[in-house]
Amino acid sequence: MAKYQFSNPQQVPPGGYQWKDPDTGTLINSRCYDVFVGRVNAHRDGNGLPRVTEAEMQHQNCSRLAPSAFANFCISDAPSPLSIDSVRLHASDIARGTMAILRFKMAGSPLVAKEEAERRAAICIGCPFNTTYRMPCAGMCGELLDVVQALVGGERTSRDGDLHACAVCKCSLAAKVHVPLDILRKSDTPEIAEAYPENCWMRQ
Repeated sequence: MAKYQFSNPQQVPPGGYQWKDPDTGTLINSRCYDVFVGRVNAHRDGNGLPRVTEAEMQHQNCSRLAPSAFANFCISDAPSPLSIDSVRLHASDIARGTMAILRFKMAGSPLVAKEEAERRAAICIGCPFNTTYRMPCAGMCGELLDVVQALVGGERTSRDGDLHACAVCKCSLAAKVHVPLDILRKSDTPEIAEAYPENCWMRQ
């Protein structure tokens, strides 16, 4: 599982430092890193909960940032093929994607509910691995994206303008958010499944 951390903890990210406590649901924030850490610890202590590490605080902060902000404020321990540079398609990616398409069609082309697609899209647009396909990719990128979009019947979300490619699985996110999990997971290798960020809907 990829872990994120601040490249410079004293450099304030957009929106300041934020922690949404997973146990109480309370949002804690500050524009001073040391004050932020102290507030999180005080909140956990006051609620009889074990303290969390600064690494956990930083990971959650970085997970909420848009790709451009992530690149400026955070770093990832993900292996280099999963960097947030734009995605290059290879023959193996196309083959794996084709198998996912075949499974989708053989299953009757089911789509998730509109609300679920919107929920997934909202998560994706805040993910640092939501990136663009590197062009050109043997002159096939445009055609591939058209085919993938056609497979979901032209379904769209309100976030489509900000959905690009997933740097982990190299899928078109505008199409992927509409496809059921059981179909998507069959096309992922164990390495890809493990590389999805902690807050990715593919892990849910």
